[in-house]
Amino acid sequence: SMDGASKDREAEKKWKDKDLKKKCMKLTQLIEKSDENQDGAISKGELVLAYDRLDDVRGIVDEICGLQDLLRLFDLVDTDGSGTLDVQELISGYSEFRDDPIKFICFESHKACKKTSNDMAFADETARQVLKDLETTLNVLPGMPQPLSPPDPDTQPKPYQQPLKEP
Repeated sequence: SMDGASKDREAEKKWKDKDLKKKCMKLTQLIEKSDENQDGAISKGELVLAYDRLDDVRGIVDEICGLQDLLRLFDLVDTDGSGTLDVQELISGYSEFRDDPIKFICFESHKACKKTSNDMAFADETARQVLKDLETTLNVLPGMPQPLSPPDPDTQPKPYQQPLKEP
């Protein structure tokens, strides 16, 4: 019946909300226990180090999603590019992706494509700069032939033409 289905959805929502609160508390503990320099945020290095050294951190990480997925999530939700996550960034990122693995994969793919595009633009700009530097270097080295430049039409010989016959 509709009433039963509605109650099931409501019960599932309460369970998910309770589970999310529990996971948020665990994520807060994770940051507190992993934050080696006590700056209120963790780097990936601090996270891996704590995972390797501390059983309770390993337990939290494994319960939430596992180290590899947490490291992937880390890269996705580090929105300010600081290389660290504070409690708010970690919880909001986890909350956004925990129930929607397709969204996680799509977002991860989008971010990878954006990085590739940025890398390609950087490589293109770097190649242009190298060519410019090479041209400058060739122009200042004594005895080096000058780079080819487009021909000047005023100094180029004209194609052979039959002399005009005088009448």
